[in-house]
Amino acid sequence: MLSQVFVLAIFQASLVGAGLVFAVYALVISIMNRMFRLRLDTVTASLGEWLTASKRFDISTNRGLNEMERSLDDTARKIAGEFRYPLHLIVGFLTTFIGYIVVTFMCVQWLVSPTPTQYVDELIAPIFVVTTFVFLLVGLLSLLDTYYITRRQFEKMMDKVADNLMDIMKKQEKTDEQTFPNSGTH
Repeated sequence: MLSQVFVLAIFQASLVGAGLVFAVYALVISIMNRMFRLRLDTVTASLGEWLTASKRFDISTNRGLNEMERSLDDTARKIAGEFRYPLHLIVGFLTTFIGYIVVTFMCVQWLVSPTPTQYVDELIAPIFVVTTFVFLLVGLLSLLDTYYITRRQFEKMMDKVADNLMDIMKKQEKTDEQTFPNSGTH
């Protein structure tokens, strides 16, 4: 038989856990727009790369057609990897929320019932532990998705910085050539 203090602690933790599920879900939803935008950028770049590369295939021969088909298959696989909906997060959040609500109701039943049923005694702690484990797993997956997004945004930013630096260097070279036309350094 469980103690009332233990059941009350699980009850409070379940209510807090259900609230945390909503909070983390709201954070994940807020970054999904950026995630999908980055994935769309990747798909667009992949298609552009393939279109550029496809011009070098000699489609008048079977070998050229086979090479083009393999290249298209590779690009399609790359694109398919970008078009996955983060279903693991949605299912994880829903499972976790339902788990915490079930534990909450079981705790309420245990607290108000004069003689709690044995299945409630046996299931409160295991369901709470499994639900908390799923919540930790979903949180980890959310962090990984957030890392993926921020890393890609950083890479895009660094590409823009590199492009801007190259533009500045080219403009500086032109300015130097116009200012010192006979310097002999170029």
